[in-house]
Amino acid sequence: MILALFKMYLLLLELKMKINNLFFQFLCVWLLEILFLDLFSINNIRPDFLVILVLYWSVKFGRTIGIISGFTVGMVVDFTGTASFFGLSPLIFSITGYLSGNLKGL
Repeated sequence: MILALFKMYLLLLELKMKINNLFFQFLCVWLLEILFLDLFSINNIRPDFLVILVLYWSVKFGRTIGIISGFTVGMVVDFTGTASFFGLSPLIFSITGYLSGNLKGL
C-alpha cells in the first residue's frame, strides 16, 4: 500500500516537473518574441517563435497536447495585443498543433 502511494507520488511529481518545464519554455520564448523580435526582422518579415514552439511540442508530445498548447499560446498572443484579429491566433495555432501532432513517431 505504501509502495503504491509512493509510486503515485513520484508520477505526480514527474508530471508537475513536465508542466513546469513547458511553462518555462513558453515564458522564455514569449519574452524573446516580445522583447527582441524587431532585431530578427528582415525587410519587415519576422519569425514567429511561438509557432515553432507549438510545432516542437506537438511533434514531441502528440496531437492533443499540440491542440491544447496551440490554443493556450494563441490566447496569450491575443491577450498581449500583438495579434491583429482577436481569435485568429488560437485558431491558427490549434490547427498547427493538430496537423503537426500527426508527425509524432515518424
